[in-house]
Amino acid sequence: MSWFSNLFKSSSATEATDSQKDNLPPILKKLRIKNTVSITASCEAELKGFREFTYSPLPQRIFSIGSLSIAQQTVYRYYLWDDETWLQVSYDKNAPEKSIEIILFYWLRSKTLTSSELTDEVKLPLSKQQWEHQGKVFERCWNTAIKNDIPTVEHVVNKDESYSVHFEQMIFSRKLTPARKEYWFYSLEKGETDNTYLQMIAQGFSLDLAELCVN
Repeated sequence: MSWFSNLFKSSSATEATDSQKDNLPPILKKLRIKNTVSITASCEAELKGFREFTYSPLPQRIFSIGSLSIAQQTVYRYYLWDDETWLQVSYDKNAPEKSIEIILFYWLRSKTLTSSELTDEVKLPLSKQQWEHQGKVFERCWNTAIKNDIPTVEHVVNKDESYSVHFEQMIFSRKLTPARKEYWFYSLEKGETDNTYLQMIAQGFSLDLAELCVN
């Protein structure tokens, strides 16, 4: 079963346990992200002005928590019960207080590919410096100068289980305003039992800490 399906299967959809939350680093405890998350009304109205970005009304209960590391950066992902959105919080390991980045992502589409459909063109976004969409140019977020800079393992926990997901991914961004960025997420995951691949694409927007309400 794919990591996307596994995250949202109803049989195990539940919030992370207190013990798992206690394993979060101090900076995330400070943000108090535990059970639910919502964004301010003004920010929600602004984001809904983008044609492709729609989502169920928040607040949303956190379904599971994913984590991964890349170079000096730590990334935590909070998958929400609406099955459509996830919140990404990342920071530099050497200066967490000064480098917090918060992105609200919305799943746009997924597609199952056979091995013959996994062409160089399909894999190209993982190594490109730029992503182009509707005439807009997005820059690669993770530095290609860093060896093995494409993260391939995400560790996920929820109340019932913990597991690792193996896939390749990349994130691109462009500045919308001095205070807001737009992001694109692209990933490919090999099937566990067959020779297929799951292609996932998501769109996201940066959030300021003041725009985020958590408990």
